[in-house]
Amino acid sequence: MSSLTQEEKDVIIKSDLTAVHAKYLDKHMVFYLLEQNKDKGIYDEAQINQAVMTLFGKTQLVEMHMQMCEASGGDVPEELIKKNETLQKDKAALREKCEPILKHFDPDQDGGWEYFQQLSKAPVGESEPSPFNLQYLNETHGITKEHFEHLYHLARLEYDSGSYNTASVLLHYYRKIGDLDNDVEAKWGKFAAETLLHSWVDCQESLKVLKDAIDNVGTPTPVYQTEGSQLQARAWLMHWSLFLCFYCTDEDDNLVDDGLDKLAEMWLPEMYARERESNRSQWNFLRVIQTICPHLLRYLVAAVVIGSEESGKRASGSESGHIKMKQKIKDLSRLIDSEKRYYRDPITQFFEKLLVECDFDGAHQKLAECELVMDSDFFLAQHKQRFITQARRMIFENHCRIHSVMDIGMLAKKLGTEVDEAERYIVKMIRGAHLDAKIDSEASKVLLASQGNSIYRTVREKTKLVRDKTDQLIERLHDRRPHTEREEQPKKDDQKSTGGLGMQNFFRS
Repeated sequence: MSSLTQEEKDVIIKSDLTAVHAKYLDKHMVFYLLEQNKDKGIYDEAQINQAVMTLFGKTQLVEMHMQMCEASGGDVPEELIKKNETLQKDKAALREKCEPILKHFDPDQDGGWEYFQQLSKAPVGESEPSPFNLQYLNETHGITKEHFEHLYHLARLEYDSGSYNTASVLLHYYRKIGDLDNDVEAKWGKFAAETLLHSWVDCQESLKVLKDAIDNVGTPTPVYQTEGSQLQARAWLMHWSLFLCFYCTDEDDNLVDDGLDKLAEMWLPEMYARERESNRSQWNFLRVIQTICPHLLRYLVAAVVIGSEESGKRASGSESGHIKMKQKIKDLSRLIDSEKRYYRDPITQFFEKLLVECDFDGAHQKLAECELVMDSDFFLAQHKQRFITQARRMIFENHCRIHSVMDIGMLAKKLGTEVDEAERYIVKMIRGAHLDAKIDSEASKVLLASQGNSIYRTVREKTKLVRDKTDQLIERLHDRRPHTEREEQPKKDDQKSTGGLGMQNFFRS
């Protein structure tokens, strides 16, 4: 980015969200964002290095800190050497306290993980759970609840020192027992470790587990007892989920696309204007955006724009998926218009110019700024080309809705290409958008048929989602039934509430 003008750098710096993200991400995740800022060359490298060093001081990543000191040509400070010695002693002491567990299930030893899998799946009886429970382990191996609490603290230390795989496995053991003192903190720690390991399939399951925990689903004693604590926990969860939904580099493209679709579905439920009051439980994440994290609108817009690329193909029924995406875009337009007083950046402004104000020239101008912002955004950089391509298609489609004849030369100028290349591009977009149009090459015009829907198509579209709406109505009626008529959840009398935010307890420095 060394060739950027000062004006372009100002756009990037003004829209940079690194400092905002750092408030809601774990310290280990912030390293990724700082490293990307260093590579882009927008900020002074000395300032970035100083921020990295400060962050090292708040973690137990002693070995990485020492390596960075050596790479910079300096000597390793004596305090770092002592810190490393203390770290190793603390690990050894905790491992000794966990010896009855690690003797049989140590993931760093051959056979430890395999024995756990064998034991956790082995049936004791037709109606009995797996033998990986406190009673069985106490009788056969002398393992008590206190041993598992020490295991939790060992997992925390392993995580904080960068041994994410070991921490993930140990926390998996801990959570498998269930009904322990630090169960919620273990959920956050496991999700963080899997994120840093890029174990995206496991991350999806951990995300669902945490979402249910925050919503107090299946827990007789609520973990998050106030709306404020729930709001804060959801804010953390939404920022952490950006790694899963945007940074996921899995070779399976369907996993990436599914992540973007689920993010848009979770953050912006259907029927924004009409069903908000009658279905409040679906609006928890949107409420976070509207109250404390309006900057997440950037990622919601990106997910919707990119997700509209082939929404019909990815949906179970292509036409149904296309209708849902049209409704999603309409709902997001209303949201952007209502929240523009509190947050705006080139990406949200592009959406606003195009779909709220119908300002095509303004949309083209903001799209150029979107390229700069996305290229410098850690989560959106790898999706820049998909976003730009789909944004241009949306501009073209909206042009087509209000024009019957368009000049190819004018379109080429707006697309920033030559006329011949623009003509090929327009043909591709016409096919992709399923528009009733043809190109008059001699006159250099695009001729469009009327885009109005016939009465038959209108009826078909309005009735296409009747089944989905019926299912939603049945679910809401079920939620309104008296508590005594619902299925009783299994009670756990000895379960204790943490009374706070689990992620803060796990990641406190």
